[in-house]
Amino acid sequence: MPIQNDVEADWLAIIGKSLAMLVLHAEEQNNASLTKKADVLLGLGLTYRDAATMLGSSEASLRELRRVANKSKGKGRKAVNSASRRVRVTKKAKGRVNKRGKS
Repeated sequence: MPIQNDVEADWLAIIGKSLAMLVLHAEEQNNASLTKKADVLLGLGLTYRDAATMLGSSEASLRELRRVANKSKGKGRKAVNSASRRVRVTKKAKGRVNKRGKS
């Protein structure tokens, strides 16, 4: 069903934001963090500005919270762990070669 005029588009935006508020209140029942609430609202298609307004925050703050949350999910940590694992495996392999008498 195509949107026929600006009034209809405005009402659809109002309805969408109202539904997002209902979802947000449901998340509050679960004591969700601000980042999780923002993820829900952004997943529903709201802009950062609208989500920040609903959460009582600023757009920049919301972006920074999501950046920090995504950063701590293990992107950097995996590389460090795999690199240290390679060093340990290499040392073990060298030790086995030396025990057999081969150089």
